[in-house]
Amino acid sequence: MDDARELRAWLTLHMAPGLGPLSLKPLLEHYQSAEAICLETEQNLRGHGLRLETIHALHHPDEEAIREIEVWQAQTDAYVVHLDHPLYPARLREINDPPLLLYVYGDPTTLSMPQIGI
Repeated sequence: MDDARELRAWLTLHMAPGLGPLSLKPLLEHYQSAEAICLETEQNLRGHGLRLETIHALHHPDEEAIREIEVWQAQTDAYVVHLDHPLYPARLREINDPPLLLYVYGDPTTLSMPQIGI
């Protein structure tokens, strides 16, 4: 899958009501990609317990909001790092409910360096 389609799928998942890190984990394990989840049929997604509102958002994403983020990312040193991205910090991925997306301005490789959080 190309990077633009993959990012678009992750943004769609991120914006869908009722989906978060905990509810998305079994879907990602089952479908193996964000794009596959977004392309799945309503019937199959309902079988995974998703509400109609969530499924509608997956099949009809907020194009304007996605475009705004794509425009932001087109800037120099602006990145959207999703949960399956190789630059996503491994230790952050291990917590119970890691954020689906990280919006990074600057060098994304620093995400894997030692950090302090308060």
